[in-house]
Amino acid sequence: MLVPQALILDSETPPDPPVLPPPEPPPELPPVPDVPDSISPVLLK
Repeated sequence: MLVPQALILDSETPPDPPVLPPPEPPPELPPVPDVPDSISPVLLK
């Protein structure tokens, strides 16, 4: 019994996985406000 070539290809070829969209880049961080020198050492500790 002859089988159409299309059916043979469909049965042997696995379905293509869904293509995921590329991940979106993270949002840009807001600029850090300038900190006076008198406060910066406390924040670093």
